[in-house]
Amino acid sequence: MLRESLYRRVIGIALGAAALVALGVGFFGEVYFRSNIEAERERAFAEVASRVQLLDLMLGKAEKAMLAQGRQALGTIAKDYGSQAGLDRLDSLGLHDLGRLARGLGVADIYLINPANLVVATSLRVDEGLDLSKFGPDFIGFLDGVRGQGRIFDESITVSGQTGAIKAYQYYSPKGSRWIVEVSSGLDAWFPQFAGGLSYADFISVLFSPFIKPAAGGPIVSFDVVRWSVAGSWSLIKPGTPRYLDEKTVAAALDTGEDSFLEGSLEHHYRFLGWKSDGPSFADPRIVDLVVDLQPLRRFAISILLAALLACAAAGIFAFIAVRSFFDRSFVARVEDLQASIKRVAAGETGVSFDSGGEDELSFIGRSIETMIEEIRKAEESLRNARAAEAVGIMASGLAHDINNILAGAVGAASILRNRLEEEGSVPEEELVSSLVLIEHTGERGEILVRDLLALARLDRPPPCLVDLGQVVSEVVDFMRVSAPTTVRIDLALPPEGARPEILGSAENLERVLMNLCRNGIQAMTEMRPPEKRQGGTLSVSLAAHGAGTGDPDSWAVSVRDEGEGISPDIMAKLFTPFFSTKPHRGGSGLGLSASRAIAEAHGGRIEVETVLGEGSTFTLYLPLPNRPAEAC
Repeated sequence: MLRESLYRRVIGIALGAAALVALGVGFFGEVYFRSNIEAERERAFAEVASRVQLLDLMLGKAEKAMLAQGRQALGTIAKDYGSQAGLDRLDSLGLHDLGRLARGLGVADIYLINPANLVVATSLRVDEGLDLSKFGPDFIGFLDGVRGQGRIFDESITVSGQTGAIKAYQYYSPKGSRWIVEVSSGLDAWFPQFAGGLSYADFISVLFSPFIKPAAGGPIVSFDVVRWSVAGSWSLIKPGTPRYLDEKTVAAALDTGEDSFLEGSLEHHYRFLGWKSDGPSFADPRIVDLVVDLQPLRRFAISILLAALLACAAAGIFAFIAVRSFFDRSFVARVEDLQASIKRVAAGETGVSFDSGGEDELSFIGRSIETMIEEIRKAEESLRNARAAEAVGIMASGLAHDINNILAGAVGAASILRNRLEEEGSVPEEELVSSLVLIEHTGERGEILVRDLLALARLDRPPPCLVDLGQVVSEVVDFMRVSAPTTVRIDLALPPEGARPEILGSAENLERVLMNLCRNGIQAMTEMRPPEKRQGGTLSVSLAAHGAGTGDPDSWAVSVRDEGEGISPDIMAKLFTPFFSTKPHRGGSGLGLSASRAIAEAHGGRIEVETVLGEGSTFTLYLPLPNRPAEAC
């Protein structure tokens, strides 16, 4: 046993140390790897920012020209359609007529927005009937600021929420009017003029090629610059590609500058980029979406963890082999010899020698065991003799006193009858009956004494049967209510209707236990109280299910609580001792509680006592539930 325990401990310590080392190596390895990922992410953000600055420069040139053309177009529209009648004429133009008008003014499209923010006329079919309210409160606030101002407002280059096309938008509302005229200019028509003939898509492909197709095996797996809007977000570097961004993360990025969220092994980082322009009146925010794959980090952490664990486990196994060889030779074998010697002593063998010839700790233990065994033998012999003498004395004294009282009553009554018969020749019937009742009563006391002795000796064991504990408790309480003093009140609490408080045992013996507990409780509140204190009180008897801490009952508990003076600690220590009694004038045999405990234990149960000095005591009888079928008593 010791050897196996020692080996288990050594293995446990070795594996525990291996696990701690592996966790430490894995933790610091992950920190190092993550710091490299974060450095790579920051480098990518910095490079993206520099490339976006170049993109902004190119877009700014195109935007300046687009806005200039748009202002010129809106100026012409304001001149030709600036009145309400002109706006009505503009509203009556169809799709194709508005298209011809837009092309003649050098812009991509023309829109007419009514006071309810609906596009009621346009040269772009997909925008017919478009409700601009869905673009969010910021944009609606911008439109409200345009209405009735009589001047032109610009919107920075942005992405169409309907088509994804990159355009610049401008707005004009006649003085005092609620209607708005909008024109848009497409980037694709203007950008090549400022990029050496390169289209916007070709320029983006060249500028962001390291990010559009990241290097294989790197932590950054995707990248995008997104023009964000509540009505729809589109990619700026992948023209015509709609993008969905997590709104909560976008809100946090707009508030703090950057935020992130985890999706599986992919970590999305959003960083807000401002838009530098020549003073546009409105611009949607731009968000850089950088996606980092954490799978390599996890694989690295797991691999380094496993490698460290295997290395430490190998070292632990080597240490275990060395420790095992050493302990087998110098420790375990000697301890097993000591254990074998102790077992021989426990079996009753005398003259057993221990490993006590050396000067180390094990030899000292052996000598100490030999000395201790000798002292225990002497103490046990002395204690055995003393206890035997004490038990015989207590039993002889108790039995002699109780039997003497019983016989004295019977012999006295019989002697009186004999003297009367000798002197007078007859005895009055009343006196004869009284003497016979006395003799009968003393005989019953003797019978109770014998039955308590049999219970104490575990000899009075009738065959168990199914007992209705609720009925037993009720009958005992009914009897005690009739015989109790008028100053004592007895309360009874039974389980809810439908419960079946059944146990295996003897109803007669259980009645004796409960009557004994009830009598003791009544006497504790009456004759055992000092005369100057109130005589009487409430005796509370209850029957309830009792569990073992799992929620399911495993026994029934009968509690008898009195309002007496309580039990002092010195009496508690001797409470269940045979022939010990605290009742005045030897009112009891001293066998009641000891016999009651013997009956409870014979039923597989127990009696527990709780007491508070000056407040009373509670005796609780616990009886287990039936563990097999049985017939009722």
